[in-house]
Amino acid sequence: MAMSSVDSLRIFEVPPIRIKEILQEDNFVDNSLM
Repeated sequence: MAMSSVDSLRIFEVPPIRIKEILQEDNFVDNSLM
């Protein structure tokens, strides 16, 4: 999972539920690329 510092900072500004969705989306993308 490649995350830039900008993405990390943006995640801290959103609610925890949104963070969970972002992580799930990233995991789905990583799994489909493998």
